[in-house]
Amino acid sequence: MRLFHPLVLTLAVLASGCAPALKTTTPPVMPPGTPAEVSVSPNLPDKKHMPLQAGIVEGTHYIFMQTGGGSIFLGPILGSMNISRLSSEMAQRYKDSIIQIDPLPMATSALEAAGIKSSDTAAAFNLKTFVFVQHGSDEKFRLALVFHVDNAQTQWVGRYTFHLPTVYADAELAKLSEAQIAQYKKELNNGAVALADLVKRDLKGELPATGKRVNFGSLNLIGSKMGGLGMYTMPEELVFRESQVVEETDEYVTVRVRGVMDSTVFGGATAYGVQRMAKSQVHTMTPY
Repeated sequence: MRLFHPLVLTLAVLASGCAPALKTTTPPVMPPGTPAEVSVSPNLPDKKHMPLQAGIVEGTHYIFMQTGGGSIFLGPILGSMNISRLSSEMAQRYKDSIIQIDPLPMATSALEAAGIKSSDTAAAFNLKTFVFVQHGSDEKFRLALVFHVDNAQTQWVGRYTFHLPTVYADAELAKLSEAQIAQYKKELNNGAVALADLVKRDLKGELPATGKRVNFGSLNLIGSKMGGLGMYTMPEELVFRESQVVEETDEYVTVRVRGVMDSTVFGGATAYGVQRMAKSQVHTMTPY
C-alpha cells in the first residue's frame, strides 16, 4: 500500500507549479436566521481550480481524466502535453454520448428541494456543477457528480463529490441503451440530492469538520497505475493519508480528503473535498 502524504503530493506536482495539497475546510458559517442562498452558475470553475491533463468538450459540464501517454523518454513537459492531448481526444470521441445530459437542471432542482435558494444574482456562495469522467487502467469509466462551491469574500473553496455506482466499459459508454440512459439519469439525480444535502449542512455548520483519521483509497479517486518502464504501483495500492471520515453508515461513507485541484489525478485533482461514495467503491479505509 502506497500512502500519499501531502508532502509527497506536493513533490509530485512541483514540476507543474501547483500549490501544496489543500486540507479541506468548512465554509464560513452563515449567521443564524440567514437563508442558505447560492448563485448557480452555468460555467465551469476557474482554470486555477481545474485539473491538469483533462479533456473538456466546450459547452458541456463533463471533464475527462485519463493518464495514458506519459513517458520517461518524453520528459515531464512533453509527457504532460501528450496526456492532455489524449484526454481531449477521448472527450471528443464521447461528445455525442451521455455527456449531452446536462447535470445543471438536476443540481438546481435538488438545491431548491433542500431549501437552498437558487439566486440568479450574486450571492454569498457561488455553485458550479460538472461530472468527472475518469478512465482507469482497467479500461473502465467511473463517473462522479461534483458541486464546486466558493465564497468570493473569504476565498474559501469547497468541493462536494458523489460517485455514481455504475461503471462503464469503453464501448459501452458510447452507445448506452435507453434503459442505461434512464439509469444514469436516476443516479445523477440521486447524486444531486445527496450533494445538496451535504452543501446545506456544511453551510449551516452541521457537517463535521473532522472525523476518524484514515488512509483512504478508491478506484474512483485514482483508477490508474502509477510508474513506468515496467515498474508500476497498481491503483488498488494508492491511498490518501490524513483523510477524515465524517459520516459512515452500512451503505456509504462521507470523507474529507486532501488534494490539489489544479494538479493531475495522482495529485488529488479529483480527490479534494468532501467525498460521498458507497462502501463497495472503497478499497482501503484503515485508521492510522
